[in-house]
Amino acid sequence: MYRGNVIKLYPNRQQSMAIKMFTDATRYIYNHCLAMRIERYKQESKTISKNDLFAHIKYLKDNDEDHSWLKSIHSQVLQQSIHRLDRAYTNFFRRVKQGTIAPGFPKFKSKKYYKHSCDFPQGVKMNDKRSKIYLPKIGWVKCRGASRVDNKSIKTVTVTMQSDGYITASVIGECENQTEANTNYDTIGIDVGTRSLIADSHGVQIDPIYIKPLTDRIAKYQNMLDRSKKGSNNSVRIKNHIARLYRKITNIRDNYLHHVANRYVGYRIVYVEDLNIKHMTMNTKGTKDKPNYHSKQKTKLNAVIIRQAWGKFFSILSYKLSDRKSMLVKVDPSYTSQTCSKCGHIDKKSRHGKRYTCTACGYDIDADTNAAINIETRGRTKYISIGPK
Repeated sequence: MYRGNVIKLYPNRQQSMAIKMFTDATRYIYNHCLAMRIERYKQESKTISKNDLFAHIKYLKDNDEDHSWLKSIHSQVLQQSIHRLDRAYTNFFRRVKQGTIAPGFPKFKSKKYYKHSCDFPQGVKMNDKRSKIYLPKIGWVKCRGASRVDNKSIKTVTVTMQSDGYITASVIGECENQTEANTNYDTIGIDVGTRSLIADSHGVQIDPIYIKPLTDRIAKYQNMLDRSKKGSNNSVRIKNHIARLYRKITNIRDNYLHHVANRYVGYRIVYVEDLNIKHMTMNTKGTKDKPNYHSKQKTKLNAVIIRQAWGKFFSILSYKLSDRKSMLVKVDPSYTSQTCSKCGHIDKKSRHGKRYTCTACGYDIDADTNAAINIETRGRTKYISIGPK
C-alpha cells in the first residue's frame, strides 16, 4: 500500500529561493501550456498532446533566451506540471461526460494564491537519521517528522511553499501494513452533528473541537485587512498572520480528529450516515421575487458544518479501520433523527431540541444517541455483519 507523510522543511536562504523558483516555474509552465491549448483549440478546434508540450518546453529551454532560466529547474519538475494540466483536462471531460452541472474547466494558477507546489517524481532520498531530505538541483534540506519514511520506498515528493514561507514536503511511499487485524466482531453506529461532533449508539458523545479564540483572531485580522491598502507591505503582513492562524486551526483539528477516530478503530464495522456534505453546505440567497430571509442563519450553519470536518473524519476513520481488516459502512440517513429507536415510529414532532420523546410509545432518549442507534440498526439490517467463520 501507498502512504503519505507530511514533513516540515527547514531550508536555508539559498534553498528557499531555489524552492520558490521551482514552484514559480511549475505555475508558469502550467499557465503557459494551458494558454497554448486554449489558443490551438480556438484556431483549429484541436488540442495539443502531452508529448508535444514536453517537446515544446524542451525547445524553450534550449533555444529561447527569454526562457533560459528554465535550465536551472529540474526537467522532471517541469514535466510534472504538464502532467497536472493533462489530469485537469481529463477530469474536466470526465465531468462533462457525467453531466455535472459545473464541470470546471482548468483555470490559470494565480501568482497571488497563498500556496504553490512542485513535484519530484524521482531522485529524492533521505539520510540515515531522517533529518535531511535530498531534492534534485536543490540539495540536502533539513527536515522534521520523517521518522516513518522508508528511504527505499519513496515514489514521489510534493514540496509546498506558502506565502508566509512555511514549507512542507508530502512524501508518498510504499509501505507494509504492520497493524494487527481486529479480533472482535462488535459494531457501532455514529451520528455526526453540530451540537456534538460524535454521538455513538453506546451513548457516548464527543464535543466538537473548540477553536473560537483562533477564529476570533482571524476575524480581527480580516477587519484590519479590509482597512489596509491593497498590495501594501502591511496587507502582506496581515495575510501572513491569517495564513498562520488557518494553518494552526488545520493542525489542531487534524490532531483532534485522529484522536477521536482512534476511539473506534477496535470495532469490526462502524456505521455512519452517507451524507452529501457539499449539498448540505450549499447556500442560497433566493431570488428577487422569492428572497431567502434565513440565508444568514444558513451561512452560519454551513460554517459550523465545514469547521467540524465530517468528511475528513470519515476518511481518517475509514483508512484506520481498513488497516485493521475492518470497515466503515455508510447507510441511508433518511429519517434517522425522526425514527424511534425502540418502536420504529416516525414522527418529526418527537424530537424536541436535544431530547427525543416518541409520540407513540413515550420512549425518551438523547436525540443524537437515538439517531446513532437507528444508524446502526439500519446498517445491520441492510448489510451482513462480519462474524467468525
